[in-house]
Amino acid sequence: MKLKNTNKLALWALALTATLTVAHAATTPVNGNYSTVVGSPLADTLATNSGTGTITVVLGSTLTGNGGTASPLSITLVGYTTNNAGSLTALTGNSSAGVAVSATTAINNQSSGVISSATLQGISVTAGVGSTITNAGSISSGTVQGILLAAGAGSTITNTGTITGVTAGVGASDGLILINSNSITATGGPGVTATTGASITNSGTITASTIGVTATTGASIINSGTITASSSGVQLTSGINGVTTVNNTGTINGTTNGIVFTGGAGSVNSVTNSGTITSSTGNGVIFGAATSNDTLTMTAGTITAATNAVSLGAGDDIFNLKAGTLNGIVDGGAGNDTLNLTGITGDTATINGNVTTFETIT
Repeated sequence: MKLKNTNKLALWALALTATLTVAHAATTPVNGNYSTVVGSPLADTLATNSGTGTITVVLGSTLTGNGGTASPLSITLVGYTTNNAGSLTALTGNSSAGVAVSATTAINNQSSGVISSATLQGISVTAGVGSTITNAGSISSGTVQGILLAAGAGSTITNTGTITGVTAGVGASDGLILINSNSITATGGPGVTATTGASITNSGTITASTIGVTATTGASIINSGTITASSSGVQLTSGINGVTTVNNTGTINGTTNGIVFTGGAGSVNSVTNSGTITSSTGNGVIFGAATSNDTLTMTAGTITAATNAVSLGAGDDIFNLKAGTLNGIVDGGAGNDTLNLTGITGDTATINGNVTTFETIT
């Protein structure tokens, strides 16, 4: 069945089970599978109505929201998959997200796809545990987060395209899984901000005007790409007895700190580095003042800082130094701290700075 809307803005091809009510600046309910066909920009809003289905926005199709008052696409029912090769762009006056989600869903933004909003998030998820967002195109916001997972624990973002925001590139609730191999940028806040249990794997670039990546208890950061920030490159906050880890084989560059841990007593934090960590005004790797038992393992690479290359803070901490170069002070801090020189024949470890307050050096 093919239907043509009365204002002749575009054609829609629908599955036989679908229903369609199209009028300029009106809501278009979705029931079943459908796809847009190339045409002039539509002012209409697509909203899930009943059942499950696949929403396909083809190359050349543009949806701008209901006369400038709503999101171009609203997903309120579980089970919908969206494939976007066109443009879902909320207008300046919309005060709405490019895609608004309140149920578990899958969004595939293809290489030609654009999802954006001038005033709110490119994609906003307010409910929907385990949703997935796969981006090979462009997702952006002109004022807030490029993607916001305000709810929907355990959601996954896989990015091979670009994600751009102002207050954050990506903002997420508990259990975020983020795999980035291209670009995430925030012009007025952190590149990625997440809460408990985040798993962030970066082989691309994360660039921020404040903190590159910030997360709380249970976070795991694996970086083989580049994280650049005007404040701290990575900042992790552990709750009491929490566990957070960073594995860096790439580059982490923060003006204030390279990597900084803060948080609760009894937390267990660790950094493994064979890449490059730098800070032009502060510390390379700093574990906060809370009584926590932290471990830094360095097998290669460099840590360079204006003050402390390494500051282990309070607690009974361990620095395993196999090889690499440290430019700056290496400070064990309070507690019973151990520096293990674990290199073997052929390994070279260089410390260009004082080594202080280690109770044991082996």
